[in-house]
Amino acid sequence: MALLIAAAASGQPVQLIIAAGLLAPSFVILLLAPRTESSRRLHPSIGASISATRVARRVPLVGLAVIAMPPTIAYAAAMVEAAITAVPEPSYTYVFDHYPVQAACALVIPLSTALLAVGLPGWRPMTFLVAAGTAWFGLVSIVHPAHLGSWGAVWGWTAVGWALALAMLAIPFDRHRRDPGK
Repeated sequence: MALLIAAAASGQPVQLIIAAGLLAPSFVILLLAPRTESSRRLHPSIGASISATRVARRVPLVGLAVIAMPPTIAYAAAMVEAAITAVPEPSYTYVFDHYPVQAACALVIPLSTALLAVGLPGWRPMTFLVAAGTAWFGLVSIVHPAHLGSWGAVWGWTAVGWALALAMLAIPFDRHRRDPGK
Protein backbone atom coordinates (compact mmCIF):
# COMPACT_ATOMS: atom_id res chain seq x y z
CA MET A 1 0.00 0.00 0.00
CA ALA A 2 2.83 2.40 0.83
CA LEU A 3 4.38 1.88 -2.59
CA LEU A 4 1.01 2.39 -4.28
CA ILE A 5 0.64 5.71 -2.43
CA ALA A 6 4.18 6.81 -3.33
CA ALA A 7 3.79 5.78 -6.99
CA ALA A 8 0.53 7.72 -7.31
CA ALA A 9 1.87 10.79 -5.51
CA SER A 10 5.05 10.90 -7.58
CA GLY A 11 3.28 10.31 -10.88
CA GLN A 12 5.44 7.29 -11.67
CA PRO A 13 3.14 4.42 -12.64
CA VAL A 14 6.14 2.24 -13.46
CA GLN A 15 6.47 1.79 -9.68
CA LEU A 16 3.23 -0.20 -9.79
CA ILE A 17 5.25 -3.07 -11.27
CA ILE A 18 7.13 -3.34 -7.99
CA ALA A 19 3.89 -3.09 -6.00
CA ALA A 20 2.37 -5.89 -8.10
CA GLY A 21 5.46 -8.00 -7.52
CA LEU A 22 5.11 -7.49 -3.78
CA LEU A 23 1.37 -8.23 -3.73
CA ALA A 24 1.41 -11.25 -6.07
CA PRO A 25 2.74 -13.78 -3.51
CA SER A 26 0.06 -12.73 -1.04
CA PHE A 27 -2.68 -13.35 -3.59
CA VAL A 28 -1.20 -16.75 -4.50
CA ILE A 29 -1.14 -17.74 -0.82
CA LEU A 30 -4.70 -16.50 -0.39
CA LEU A 31 -5.86 -18.54 -3.39
CA LEU A 32 -4.03 -21.70 -2.31
CA ALA A 33 -4.91 -21.54 1.39
CA PRO A 34 -7.42 -24.15 2.48
CA ARG A 35 -10.87 -22.77 3.23
CA THR A 36 -12.20 -23.78 6.62
CA GLU A 37 -15.06 -22.46 8.69
CA SER A 38 -12.64 -20.80 11.12
CA SER A 39 -10.81 -19.03 8.28
CA ARG A 40 -14.10 -17.47 7.14
CA ARG A 41 -14.79 -15.94 10.53
CA LEU A 42 -13.04 -12.89 11.88
CA HIS A 43 -10.14 -13.55 14.18
CA PRO A 44 -11.31 -13.53 17.84
CA SER A 45 -8.98 -10.63 18.65
CA ILE A 46 -11.06 -8.36 16.40
CA GLY A 47 -14.26 -9.08 18.28
CA ALA A 48 -15.92 -6.85 20.83
CA SER A 49 -14.60 -8.71 23.86
CA ILE A 50 -11.00 -7.57 24.09
CA SER A 51 -9.21 -8.13 27.37
CA ALA A 52 -7.68 -5.23 29.27
CA THR A 53 -4.21 -6.75 28.81
CA ARG A 54 -4.59 -6.84 25.05
CA VAL A 55 -5.90 -3.26 24.96
CA ALA A 56 -3.00 -2.16 27.16
CA ARG A 57 -0.58 -3.65 24.62
CA ARG A 58 -2.36 -2.12 21.62
CA VAL A 59 -2.56 1.47 22.85
CA PRO A 60 1.25 1.91 22.85
CA LEU A 61 1.43 0.40 19.33
CA VAL A 62 -1.10 2.93 18.08
CA GLY A 63 0.79 5.64 19.98
CA LEU A 64 4.07 4.71 18.27
CA ALA A 65 2.32 4.73 14.90
CA VAL A 66 0.94 8.21 15.59
CA ILE A 67 4.36 9.46 16.75
CA ALA A 68 6.03 8.10 13.60
CA MET A 69 3.46 9.55 11.20
CA PRO A 70 4.53 13.25 11.01
CA PRO A 71 8.27 12.69 10.37
CA THR A 72 7.63 9.86 7.92
CA ILE A 73 5.07 11.91 6.02
CA ALA A 74 7.53 14.83 5.87
CA TYR A 75 10.29 12.53 4.61
CA ALA A 76 7.96 10.84 2.09
CA ALA A 77 6.79 14.24 0.85
CA ALA A 78 10.40 15.31 0.32
CA MET A 79 11.12 12.10 -1.60
CA VAL A 80 7.98 12.52 -3.74
CA GLU A 81 8.94 16.14 -4.48
CA ALA A 82 12.42 14.97 -5.49
CA ALA A 83 10.84 12.33 -7.76
CA ILE A 84 8.57 14.89 -9.42
CA THR A 85 11.21 17.58 -9.88
CA ALA A 86 14.18 15.22 -10.44
CA VAL A 87 16.21 17.49 -8.13
CA PRO A 88 18.65 16.26 -7.04
CA GLU A 89 19.29 13.91 -9.95
CA PRO A 90 17.46 10.63 -9.24
CA SER A 91 19.21 7.32 -8.91
CA TYR A 92 17.76 4.41 -10.87
CA THR A 93 17.78 0.66 -10.64
CA TYR A 94 16.76 -0.50 -14.10
CA VAL A 95 13.89 1.91 -14.89
CA PHE A 96 12.83 2.44 -11.27
CA ASP A 97 13.51 5.80 -9.62
CA HIS A 98 14.61 5.34 -6.01
CA TYR A 99 12.72 8.34 -4.64
CA PRO A 100 9.20 6.80 -4.62
CA VAL A 101 10.60 3.61 -3.08
CA GLN A 102 12.33 5.68 -0.38
CA ALA A 103 9.00 7.41 0.28
CA ALA A 104 7.27 4.04 0.57
CA CYS A 105 9.94 2.72 2.95
CA ALA A 106 9.19 5.58 5.32
CA LEU A 107 5.40 5.31 5.00
CA VAL A 108 5.37 1.60 5.73
CA ILE A 109 6.71 2.22 9.25
CA PRO A 110 3.64 3.92 10.80
CA LEU A 111 1.19 2.06 8.54
CA SER A 112 2.47 -1.38 9.52
CA THR A 113 2.75 -0.38 13.17
CA ALA A 114 -0.91 0.66 13.18
CA LEU A 115 -1.80 -2.66 11.56
CA LEU A 116 0.16 -4.51 14.25
CA ALA A 117 -2.13 -2.97 16.86
CA VAL A 118 -4.97 -5.11 15.53
CA GLY A 119 -3.19 -8.09 17.11
CA LEU A 120 -3.75 -10.66 14.38
CA PRO A 121 -1.91 -13.98 14.59
CA GLY A 122 1.80 -13.47 14.02
CA TRP A 123 1.80 -9.89 15.28
CA ARG A 124 4.79 -10.50 17.58
CA PRO A 125 7.34 -11.59 14.92
CA MET A 126 6.01 -8.94 12.54
CA THR A 127 6.64 -6.32 15.21
CA PHE A 128 10.28 -7.37 15.35
CA LEU A 129 10.51 -7.13 11.55
CA VAL A 130 9.14 -3.57 11.52
CA ALA A 131 11.46 -2.62 14.40
CA ALA A 132 14.48 -4.18 12.66
CA GLY A 133 13.74 -2.41 9.37
CA THR A 134 13.29 0.93 11.11
CA ALA A 135 16.48 0.47 13.15
CA TRP A 136 18.41 -0.46 10.00
CA PHE A 137 17.13 2.64 8.18
CA GLY A 138 18.13 4.70 11.23
CA LEU A 139 21.60 3.16 11.48
CA VAL A 140 22.30 3.70 7.78
CA SER A 141 21.20 7.32 8.23
CA ILE A 142 23.59 7.71 11.19
CA VAL A 143 26.52 6.29 9.24
CA HIS A 144 25.69 8.28 6.07
CA PRO A 145 23.95 11.44 7.32
CA ALA A 146 24.60 13.48 4.16
CA HIS A 147 23.73 10.70 1.71
CA LEU A 148 20.80 11.19 -0.59
CA GLY A 149 17.75 9.58 1.02
CA SER A 150 19.24 9.61 4.53
CA TRP A 151 17.20 10.74 7.50
CA GLY A 152 20.32 12.37 8.93
CA ALA A 153 22.09 11.52 12.16
CA VAL A 154 19.56 13.06 14.60
CA TRP A 155 16.53 11.42 12.97
CA GLY A 156 18.57 8.25 12.53
CA TRP A 157 19.12 8.03 16.29
CA THR A 158 15.47 8.88 16.84
CA ALA A 159 14.47 6.02 14.53
CA VAL A 160 16.73 3.58 16.42
CA GLY A 161 15.17 4.62 19.75
CA TRP A 162 11.68 4.34 18.28
CA ALA A 163 12.51 0.87 16.93
CA LEU A 164 13.75 -0.26 20.35
CA ALA A 165 10.52 0.98 21.94
CA LEU A 166 8.52 -0.93 19.34
CA ALA A 167 10.53 -4.12 19.89
CA MET A 168 10.00 -3.88 23.66
CA LEU A 169 6.24 -3.99 23.10
CA ALA A 170 6.56 -7.43 21.51
CA ILE A 171 8.48 -8.99 24.39
CA PRO A 172 6.14 -10.98 26.64
CA PHE A 173 6.97 -9.88 30.19
CA ASP A 174 4.34 -12.08 31.84
CA ARG A 175 5.76 -15.49 30.97
CA HIS A 176 3.29 -17.37 33.19
CA ARG A 177 0.26 -16.44 31.12
CA ARG A 178 -0.21 -17.49 27.55
CA ASP A 179 -1.06 -14.58 25.25
CA PRO A 180 -3.97 -15.54 22.98
CA GLY A 181 -2.98 -12.72 20.61
CA LYS A 182 0.25 -14.41 19.41
